[in-house]
Amino acid sequence: MTRNSELKSLARHFLETSKEVLKKDGYLSPLLIARAGKKAIVYLLPHDKESWFSFVMTILRRLGAESYFVAGEAWAVAMSQLVESLPPSQNPGRTELVFVYGRHRSGVRIMVSQQFVRDPGGLRFVEPVDVCSSSLRIMPENW
Repeated sequence: MTRNSELKSLARHFLETSKEVLKKDGYLSPLLIARAGKKAIVYLLPHDKESWFSFVMTILRRLGAESYFVAGEAWAVAMSQLVESLPPSQNPGRTELVFVYGRHRSGVRIMVSQQFVRDPGGLRFVEPVDVCSSSLRIMPENW
């Protein structure tokens, strides 16, 4: 199994697990899943995004992690609905996503996401969208 296919497989697994939590609890707190050898350790990320980088870097270095994943909820806005003066959280055309971003120490990155809708009867998921990009940067590059 190549690093890319391994990362993709793990990201999809963590996405399915994140969806279960989201559906059960109605929200998904931001998570860091750090992998070192055969171990995967899960941490709750601080809600203050500005603290994420230093927190994640410290954990990855202490564990000697070879890969990590970040899971959480996000808002997305289609380019056609983008209003520069509004953040995505306030844009009336926004959609909600559950996402997992993964990165291996070698530089391989992946992001899988799935749109969801909050209906009166609960959450409804829409088909997932895979995004693989060498320029995608959500979290630290080197650790």
